[in-house]
Amino acid sequence: MPRELLFPETKDKKERKKTKTRGVPVFKTLVTVNILMESSNMKQIANNSMQRKLSLTFSLLLVLVAGNSPGFAQKEPSPYQVPEEFKEDYGKYRSPLLFDEGSEVKTPKDWQRRRQQILTYWTHHLGEWPPLITEPNVETLSTTQRDGGIQQLTLRFHWTPVEKTTGYLLIPEGARNRPAVLTVYYEPETAVGLKGENRDFAWQLAQRGFVTLSVGSSETTAARTYATYFPHLEHATVQPLSMLGYAAANCWHVLAQRPEVDAKRIGIVGHSYGGKWSMFAGALFDKFAAVATSDPGIMFSYGDTIRPSINYWEPWYLGWHPRPW
Repeated sequence: MPRELLFPETKDKKERKKTKTRGVPVFKTLVTVNILMESSNMKQIANNSMQRKLSLTFSLLLVLVAGNSPGFAQKEPSPYQVPEEFKEDYGKYRSPLLFDEGSEVKTPKDWQRRRQQILTYWTHHLGEWPPLITEPNVETLSTTQRDGGIQQLTLRFHWTPVEKTTGYLLIPEGARNRPAVLTVYYEPETAVGLKGENRDFAWQLAQRGFVTLSVGSSETTAARTYATYFPHLEHATVQPLSMLGYAAANCWHVLAQRPEVDAKRIGIVGHSYGGKWSMFAGALFDKFAAVATSDPGIMFSYGDTIRPSINYWEPWYLGWHPRPW
């Protein structure tokens, strides 16, 4: 994505650093993403309720933007309230309910056409995805029986045309036509409870009857380049965060072909790095039935406070450029 879209007023690295502490350009970017992400529900919106839903979406986004940090409230406004200077101020942004030529979105059918315009705009700036891998060839490396009758399969498959990944599929006992959840993170072990703690989303969901697939960018995480790059690291034609969304879309097809899974009820969950990943996947691929995003770096930075999770401009997200980084 061109730098000026994320940093419309910056000229050099010093100014860029200042912009990083404000968080406002990130808000500008994510408004459009959030609208895209809401689109799967737009079919159910009647004319009279459409504007109210979008207003609520913006309000909720601003609450998320406010941030959440221990000890924060002693010196600065509550992280759960929009600062006074931003209340009822959504910026001078063009309404997403206007078509490119200026006419208004008035029906759910109109919204589907408008959503495609927004998606086309984002694709132009983020890069064109390769064709989706709709019939994945999945290799089962191992099968393990875990507590509660949950079966764990270690799978390997292409999640981009040039890269394979290894993930874990958790199947509750007797599962058939169940809802399913894709979990995304730095590596796949955390979500299935084989590493770390308090972020075993896939394992917790499997215990509650969901089929889950846990994936992560293990190789690039180990190399500290993160994300995934197409066609390769030194010449990426798609911004890496968008390619993570593409990889997730291909994982959707891995789940959808399973007899244990209801393809109409597949969601995606992610935290932090995975929060950004799941949000963009849900925005750019509308077959995900639900998106749950934790700490994706949507918040205000106050004064000299720097929030490291507000970093969408990094080369492994939306600011790819040739190394060195």
